[in-house]
Amino acid sequence: MKAMVRNRLAGKPLEDFRACGKVGYGLGVRTLLDASCSRSPVGEYGCDGAAGAYALADRDHHLCVFYAQEILGQIKAYEEIHPRIRDLVYEGLGL
Repeated sequence: MKAMVRNRLAGKPLEDFRACGKVGYGLGVRTLLDASCSRSPVGEYGCDGAAGAYALADRDHHLCVFYAQEILGQIKAYEEIHPRIRDLVYEGLGL
């Protein structure tokens, strides 16, 4: 599992991917590298689907979240909706 979530990007590819947030990319999943703008801990991982699905896994808190909506082509979901859902879950659980 650790190999799957370890960031494998560096340099320009990492800079480009971080445009989506303070994340890197492991083997098929994004992984949180900097928790300064998130309620979830470094190492939280998951994926954001092209049509708006969102999955989060947090091994530290034994927590998984899955959210789905159909909004193909709406970048607002990745920049605003998904981070807000994540933070509301952590806030609601007192984490």
